[in-house]
Amino acid sequence: MKKTISFVRTSIPADLFKKEYALGGRTIYHIDEQLNVEMNAYECWECSVRSGEYAQDEVMAAFEEFKAKLAASELATAKAQKIAEIDAYDTSDAVNSFLVDGTKMWLDKATRVGLMNSTTIAQSSGLEKVTLWFGDTQLKLTCDKAINLLSAIEMYAVQCFDTTAKHKVAVSELTTIEEVEKYDITAGYPEKLEITTYD
Repeated sequence: MKKTISFVRTSIPADLFKKEYALGGRTIYHIDEQLNVEMNAYECWECSVRSGEYAQDEVMAAFEEFKAKLAASELATAKAQKIAEIDAYDTSDAVNSFLVDGTKMWLDKATRVGLMNSTTIAQSSGLEKVTLWFGDTQLKLTCDKAINLLSAIEMYAVQCFDTTAKHKVAVSELTTIEEVEKYDITAGYPEKLEITTYD
């Protein structure tokens, strides 16, 4: 069975730092050390193996493999966090809102579909006007104007959905944490829909 070489992150005072030393039948390796000037200490990865069990090149090879896995895990975590930010932005009123005569409003998908169906039925039944409710606000509109308004809202929602989906794909294809952190999740969304109900 293959033995695993483990690495732990540690900090060692500069005057006590040793790159490699033996202690109680074990060899201690310190790798990727960086001097923290403020702390006057080296921040590094530490590995402890039985003396003679591993050669230094084997430890370094194991460390390179460890670093690659760590980097992949950190990148996956950064992507997941960025996609969560995209979802939060997509459901915020920065995206999920429009202005009707200067008042901010929103209709979810089910409500939009229901209103479009009921308005179309009302029009086919010979009614000239319908009342649309946005929370406590009511709008009395001709059927044609109501259908145009609901169509405009639906197209805006479709464009926003498309933009959000593209952002998620783009983030999933990034290859560095720096790229993920710099990615602008607000870019590319359509301009806020502004609707005027009066002529």
